[in-house]
Amino acid sequence: MKIVRILLIALFIAFPLLCEAVEIVFCGSDGSQFDLYRADLKTGEIIRITETKAEESMPAVSPDGQKLAFVSDRDGANSLYLLSLLDNASAAVNISAGMGSYANPAFSPDGRRIAVQYAP
Repeated sequence: MKIVRILLIALFIAFPLLCEAVEIVFCGSDGSQFDLYRADLKTGEIIRITETKAEESMPAVSPDGQKLAFVSDRDGANSLYLLSLLDNASAAVNISAGMGSYANPAFSPDGRRIAVQYAP
């Protein structure tokens, strides 16, 4: 997959990009399902963060860049997951508060809380 194609997918998804950003995290597809990727804007290197049979989408990086919240249907419904970006071997943890569908996670400015859309 070429970097141009992946970045166009990221822009199509309307992932917010800050001027001072050196990396972006986005969802993209290799043709089968959507997974999460990290792209270094200076080198063009792309690293796949998730690789599951489920759909992962709506990534949100904490203000300190250490955590990643995202939505996945791994458990059959759109649930909220949290992953450490500091440890490549870190497993994503389901932090959903209950049954229902989660969407559009966003960290608070201090990174201690996550706001999310929820539908029972």
